[in-house]
Amino acid sequence: MSLDKLRIEQLYAQIERKRAILAQHRAELSKLQDELDKFGQLYDRLIGKLQNELDSVWQAIENLQMADQPFSMSGAGDPIWGPYGSLEEAFDAKYRHGPQPDSVELEYAKVTASDKELKLLYRKLARQYHPDTTTDPVEKQRRTVLMAQINAAYRARNYKELRALELDGGKRHTKTVAPVEPPPPSAQQTLNDLTAMLHKLDDEIDWAKIEHQRLMTCPLMQFKIEYSLARSQGRDMLREMASSLRADIADARRHLASLKRR
Repeated sequence: MSLDKLRIEQLYAQIERKRAILAQHRAELSKLQDELDKFGQLYDRLIGKLQNELDSVWQAIENLQMADQPFSMSGAGDPIWGPYGSLEEAFDAKYRHGPQPDSVELEYAKVTASDKELKLLYRKLARQYHPDTTTDPVEKQRRTVLMAQINAAYRARNYKELRALELDGGKRHTKTVAPVEPPPPSAQQTLNDLTAMLHKLDDEIDWAKIEHQRLMTCPLMQFKIEYSLARSQGRDMLREMASSLRADIADARRHLASLKRR
């Protein structure tokens, strides 16, 4: 057996191992993302409406105070989030820089619908158009170009572009190439192609590891972990937060009513 042929067989074996590793990482990512999505839905169901209601009442309060003092913000009262300008800033200050286990205040940055839609659409397109899902060389070439555009749109958080790619299947983004019977590759060309494929798999594995680390350290996961720990101790943080929010809403409504009576 020639050295080139031996090397080619070794590369094929390495590629199969890398594909198995990548498949495992992708499965773990999918499971982790599903867990976060479900927890986000639980939060929205128990807390989201209450938070929106509280925000609405405080917006009405701010509007009344601004109407009373149009040229000064000094009478607007202390911000509801203390030294922070918004709920998001308060959550980041608490959970990004060391959460307190016994805290039950609402400081969770909501996952917006657009964020969810962006991730879901990207995952759908990646499954549908990944070049490794086809053996046709022409289609693989088209999908390689298309997948690069999908990745670029996702990194840019361009939902409109991702949506366009979904609707037309990348037809307006990639040129149709007439199928041509390729000449048989030389041993060196085969080695180059297999080596490039191996490097690509390494890159995708590295990306999957980075994405896994990002999900494990994101604010939502940190909050989910804290919530799970509290549950193991017999506490339900979300219901505690809901109760606290209801009390805050009642206080805010009383404050609003007193302003209206002035």
